[in-house]
Amino acid sequence: MDREKILEFIGYIGDRLAKEGIKAEIIFFGGTAICLHDPLRKVFYMDFVCRPLNESVTAAMGIYYDGWQYPTKWLNHAEEIFITRETPAEDFLDLPFLIVKVATPGYLLAMKIVSSRQGSFDFDDTRFLVGKLGIGTREEAEALVRKYFPRFRFRDDCVRNLENAFRKASSDR
Repeated sequence: MDREKILEFIGYIGDRLAKEGIKAEIIFFGGTAICLHDPLRKVFYMDFVCRPLNESVTAAMGIYYDGWQYPTKWLNHAEEIFITRETPAEDFLDLPFLIVKVATPGYLLAMKIVSSRQGSFDFDDTRFLVGKLGIGTREEAEALVRKYFPRFRFRDDCVRNLENAFRKASSDR
């Protein structure tokens, strides 16, 4: 799924909510937010939080799903574990019944470092975000993680992923 398809989804949900007179807010995270920051990125599913997530909003998303034949897990609400009231998000689009926000690149980088999943796009996303933010050292990246996740303990895989991302980013320059 590319940026254009995500924007189509946003428009459809916005229209659907307007017809029902329901206001909602969507905040995109993970690869989806990176895709909205970097149009070359593609995603397999959408990471987002929607508030309120009620039957009408879910029904609108379900109708979109049925019409587009995406896999069952294409809507991913697992990002809730990373969300607080202070979660930094930038305004992306303001429709009459739908406010769309995207997590900031700094917060996305912190999330990617914290998750550091093997076999995922976390490594490529980390490398992209390090470059986008102009972060030059592992210590700067670790400080960013502590800013958003002060209790996080760096696991060996997180440190390895971060070091590899810096090595790859410096060889890309």
